[in-house]
Amino acid sequence: MTNARLHEFAAVDCSADPGAFARYLDEVTQTAGLLPLKRQTYAMMALRPGDHVLDVGCGVGDDVRAMAALVGHEGRAVGIDSSEHLIGVARERSVASDLPCEFRVGLAERLEFDDESFDAVRAERTLQHVAEAGGAVAEMIRVLRPGGRLVCFEPDWDLQVFDTRDPDLMRRICTFRSGEMASGGVGRSLRGRFLAGGLSDVQVVPMAGVLTDLRVTEALMGLRATVDAARERGVVTSVEAASWWAELETADRAGRFFAASVAFLVNGRKPAA
Repeated sequence: MTNARLHEFAAVDCSADPGAFARYLDEVTQTAGLLPLKRQTYAMMALRPGDHVLDVGCGVGDDVRAMAALVGHEGRAVGIDSSEHLIGVARERSVASDLPCEFRVGLAERLEFDDESFDAVRAERTLQHVAEAGGAVAEMIRVLRPGGRLVCFEPDWDLQVFDTRDPDLMRRICTFRSGEMASGGVGRSLRGRFLAGGLSDVQVVPMAGVLTDLRVTEALMGLRATVDAARERGVVTSVEAASWWAELETADRAGRFFAASVAFLVNGRKPAA
């Protein structure tokens, strides 16, 4: 388990241990079983040899390399991320590859590309870390060519539940967690933002994730750190924090731990000129 806190992805390079975020991304991809989801996003973009594709918030570059294999040497796969450290890791991991991969440091809300530069654009678990999420969506639409597809997968942190005895306490902790994110409720806004940006054929696939292991939940979400932060900010008392965590541990030992969250996979097409 890494010591990266999810909401700190908005400022990876300011962290005392930027490497923890690369380790977190590797761990989550395996632990959460994200590979089928990633392949689904590639399929939604209908990538073909020769296409130019952009991954916004590319992290360590796994998706860029996978998409480069799909577009081939005639195509172009570009990844941007706000973290110089993560872009450095992505470049290092791509050195041995002869695929058309390109990595740049950049901001989702200010893409440094010309209008209509890409045949497809994707963002996965990125906009939750962007305060100007609406601006980021508008930028992704701007650089998309007519007929191209935009695909985004984002959680909605207000749609998270735990099986506990005190629903009010659970709601306070979950609401605090959502508020820690730059755009904790971005998932629900994607359809509206796609439509406002002029995209057509907008489709929304709600995806529920279920967790039945406290250790895995902690690895994915940094849940204990969230509870501690809620206590430090006065959202919950020390007694409430200790009691809630003890209840989760008891349920986990008994095989009864349960948590669930909802995310949205949204795709749309830019109309042909």
